[in-house]
Amino acid sequence: MKQYTAIPYTSVTLRDGFWQRRCKLNRAVSVGAVRDRFEETGRFDALRFRYKEGKPLHVFYDSDDAKWMEAVCYLYKKDPRGMAKNMRLVEGLIDAMEKNQREDGYLNSYFQQKEPENVFRDRNRHELYCAGHLVEAAIAYTEATGNGRFLAVMEKYMACIKRVFIDEGSAAFVTPGHPELELALMRLYRFTGKSVYLDMAKFFLLQRGNADEPEVYANVTKYGCQNIPILETEEILGHSVRALYLYAGAAAYALESGDEAMLKKCEELYADAERKAYITGGYGATRLSEAFVGHDDLPNITAYSESCASIAMLYFVSELLKAKPDSRYADTAERVMYNCLLSSTSAEGDAFFYENPLELHLRTSRREVNVPKPPRTALSRRQRVFECSCCPPNINRIFASFANLFFTKDEKTLYIHQFVSCDMREDFGTLSMRTRFPAQKTVELKFRDFRLPAVAIRLPAYAKGVSVKKNGENTSYRMENGYMLIDAEESMTLQVRFDFAPAFIESNPRVRDNCGRVALTYGPVAFCLEALDNGEELNALTVDTRRRVRILPDPETGLFTAEAQGFRDANFEGTYRAVGGSSPAPVTLRYIPYYRFANRAECDMLVWVRRK
Repeated sequence: MKQYTAIPYTSVTLRDGFWQRRCKLNRAVSVGAVRDRFEETGRFDALRFRYKEGKPLHVFYDSDDAKWMEAVCYLYKKDPRGMAKNMRLVEGLIDAMEKNQREDGYLNSYFQQKEPENVFRDRNRHELYCAGHLVEAAIAYTEATGNGRFLAVMEKYMACIKRVFIDEGSAAFVTPGHPELELALMRLYRFTGKSVYLDMAKFFLLQRGNADEPEVYANVTKYGCQNIPILETEEILGHSVRALYLYAGAAAYALESGDEAMLKKCEELYADAERKAYITGGYGATRLSEAFVGHDDLPNITAYSESCASIAMLYFVSELLKAKPDSRYADTAERVMYNCLLSSTSAEGDAFFYENPLELHLRTSRREVNVPKPPRTALSRRQRVFECSCCPPNINRIFASFANLFFTKDEKTLYIHQFVSCDMREDFGTLSMRTRFPAQKTVELKFRDFRLPAVAIRLPAYAKGVSVKKNGENTSYRMENGYMLIDAEESMTLQVRFDFAPAFIESNPRVRDNCGRVALTYGPVAFCLEALDNGEELNALTVDTRRRVRILPDPETGLFTAEAQGFRDANFEGTYRAVGGSSPAPVTLRYIPYYRFANRAECDMLVWVRRK
């Protein structure tokens, strides 16, 4: 089976522009903010094996720590001096793991300190999930430092897991309750070349749905994505993060093993996930089970849309792009990048959303005042830390390795998936990409010492047209799977200009929350209204989709805002009235990019607006 190679983040340097500023915010603010909260809440002390009675200690703390460590290692690889303080903390955590790892290889701060009698007895206690994230951190540490000590700890732990789960079958369950180890094993196989890790990944993937083991939660067969074998799965269901981590691991396994049936199934499940995606690149429609549900079931005010699910989708499509350059996968990544991934973090970089709803209506979310424990509703302000704080360090690590999403190649072609100002240097040549996309529609690509026969540039689905110039002259291209293939020269300049305009999007009638409503987009960016700009009662507004939308530059962010024409219904007398009993007044609707909501003040927000 053919594989395409991803150009690693280490070969890419972000330059001026929106994404350089965003990744700098992660490095300069977010990583430190998460570090400080993890110190305050005892997460690092858990992995230092300093648990004391009365202190919080959760089964997922190791995974929180591991993702933060992974982020630090990525950043250290590029900037050792700037990450020196954080790397000293990482080294101390590794010291503690080396010292406290059991002789048989087992390593888990919760079970070793609090419930040693329950090791590998409860499928829903995140042991294998934590192990997977620690493996990924160990790989990042080894790549960053050249020191193999953390990797040695984790390979010893993997030998323990193999012995207990595969050789002996002595654990009380067979597969991870929360998938992630599968993807980590594939990364470990790719890093070490040791076939044992490919075999372990195969075991956990193929036993899922075939083994007789307890459910994650009693009588809830679909929650843990375990009710049916992967190859027999026809629809993506269950906990959204678990599902997308699982299928990312399955796609990686299919690539490395040559399992074409598994790859085909992953492609089908990706397509089904897109049928269940929010326009903002969010995944998971129900807050109660944090899960994918049926087609066209996309509530807005109760949208779950967990930050970790969008990040898991980025890992999933990254694997699919290694199997086949298909613009659908890169379009998905771009939609996540400009919307749900960005909305997950505050403008200051020190607070985060776990969930990313598509509507905030404060009066509704606060109406259950007569019960002691009202149902949970979406937060209207980002938080510095959560009891389950999986998302903040996940955000840290995806931005620390962000450029992994930009390029892949084979022996003949460099594929350009995302349009970001950067320099890329590899043994086949160098590329300088300069752009203010999507605030401006032109991308300039300068190639030097380039030794591949062709370049392939994604044509986004929202583009209505494109022009391409090579060395200042119009040039031809041929389309293949949504990419423009252009014959390359050793030294050349390409100028690509995309044609796209503001677009109102509607849902099919089965998406109940969106009936009679439209969302505004511009390129990959989805917009929203906030009451701060448009007054209270956003549902009193209608937008006129026939009128011109103005796109306005926003120097503060490097993107844009938008203005559309519409009407406001100001008649709130009585609950009901005859049709025509009001006279809406013309107004200008002021839209902001979705990701910026809830940054200025606590107020209502709306993505889907009533259509005139």
